[in-house]
Amino acid sequence: MDNYFTSIPLAKELLEQKMTIVGTLLQNKKDIPPLFLDTKIRPPCSSMFGFSKSGVLTSYIPRCNKKVLVLSSMHSDGKIDEETGEKRKPEIVTFYNVAKEGVDVIDELKVQYSVSRISCRWPLTVFFPSNIADLNSQITFIENNNEAMVRRTYLKNLALALMKLH
Repeated sequence: MDNYFTSIPLAKELLEQKMTIVGTLLQNKKDIPPLFLDTKIRPPCSSMFGFSKSGVLTSYIPRCNKKVLVLSSMHSDGKIDEETGEKRKPEIVTFYNVAKEGVDVIDELKVQYSVSRISCRWPLTVFFPSNIADLNSQITFIENNNEAMVRRTYLKNLALALMKLH
């Protein structure tokens, strides 16, 4: 999950319900020990781990004055991913990066042809098509018809189909 949603109390609550999370943390959360936030005393490509019953808190320094905080209730150790070479990224960080790949692709696609507008009039916001809904409908169309279509063409056809009388 993204840093907006991730928190230590949420990880504990979900773990009680037999669900695990892996997500980045905002650095202003009160549950994070100050030692995990200090980038000046640690060299680049270094990691620090904090263990509890509810998970592992990881602080990774990719470069000077930059830190990545990741909370995982799925992992139980502080292994370093050997495939990252000199960067020495923790396995928790590489797992998070692989898992969020789909979200990054969706974010990139929805920005390409965005039709969103900010409006104080709620009917306008309701009737502007949602970018996520457009993407989902295109994926459904491709899967059902075995026909690849450029996003721009698909959106044009979708708009024309929505304008037809039913």
